[in-house]
Amino acid sequence: TEPPIKWNGEAYVLNPQSQYGQSKNQPMVYISQKGARAFCDWLTNQAKNGYQYRLPTEAEWEYAARAGSTIRYPLGDVLDQFATNCNHGPNITEDCGRYCPNAWGLYDTVGNASDWCADWYDKDHYSSSPARNPSGPSAGTEVVVRSGIWRGLELGVRSADRNHFRPDTLRPVLGF
Repeated sequence: TEPPIKWNGEAYVLNPQSQYGQSKNQPMVYISQKGARAFCDWLTNQAKNGYQYRLPTEAEWEYAARAGSTIRYPLGDVLDQFATNCNHGPNITEDCGRYCPNAWGLYDTVGNASDWCADWYDKDHYSSSPARNPSGPSAGTEVVVRSGIWRGLELGVRSADRNHFRPDTLRPVLGF
């Protein structure tokens, strides 16, 4: 499958041959963590507001996804078919904001696309880290990915679900 953007010789543009990225409102997929970081750097350089853009840490991602709760999914302990784009959805990414937001009004915190995080992955790291705003390991070979995916099962779209990939991995379900 073709990635949703391509180089046309002058600029990156939406790829009309791709089944992904058919709208500028869809999540960016088929991008590595390195590519997502490069986009954040580019956005920081383009910004006129003084902000620095970056990927969230794993702890920041989970804090935002949970919206102050301990429930399994953004809207409760049972996954409603209208709550997120996962295995019962259209089997493709959809425009962001199409499904219900969490308690803080954030859309697509689970489902649609898995989100690259800034942290390196270690399955046991958080068992010995501080409970409040823990930072990830200082090094590793794989990085953290959070959120379930558009073709994922319900268990994989829980707010607590964690995954990990090498930072140069390209998949139709990984992005931001």
